[in-house]
Amino acid sequence: FGQQHTIDDAGGLDLRDMRIGPAKIKEVATFLMTTAGAAVADLNTSEAIIGDAGATLVEAISSTSTLNFITIGKGLRLPLKDNYELDVLDASKKGIEPGGVAVIAWWLTTPAAAAVAQLNLSANDLFSARVPGVGIELSIESIESFMDAIVRSNVKSLDLSDTLLCGVSSSARNPGNYQTTHKD
Repeated sequence: FGQQHTIDDAGGLDLRDMRIGPAKIKEVATFLMTTAGAAVADLNTSEAIIGDAGATLVEAISSTSTLNFITIGKGLRLPLKDNYELDVLDASKKGIEPGGVAVIAWWLTTPAAAAVAQLNLSANDLFSARVPGVGIELSIESIESFMDAIVRSNVKSLDLSDTLLCGVSSSARNPGNYQTTHKD
């Protein structure tokens, strides 16, 4: 996919700190679904903007039988085969954006996340995108998709404070122009 990347001896594909965007993430997802991509056991996309490639990435990671871990945001490592042993997933201030929340939503409905009863996603831009000249756009579709996953998961406590949900952030000095988007 584009430039050459090396899969290490342990099956790690390390793309952290490369600040890749949705187009590259789609290429990575396509690669994961190939025979060569089956060699990847640990995918690190830290600092990548998954964006609208979230669904494509979820499709790829859910269809591979060899991927054991995925790392998103600022180092949030999620096990895909082994069970997450803690009952609390603290992803606050982890740089989770809309594409990353799609991955988390899917992950919460897998057996790997069965123990998670408390989820902290505070201080992330989960459902919004900063659009130059427009302000912040919220995606009703991604909110609905996420909440549907929460209902199907074992999560009983959810912290979404300071996530710009509904255009409100306690830390925003200049909230800007908020606009919700929804495709019928």
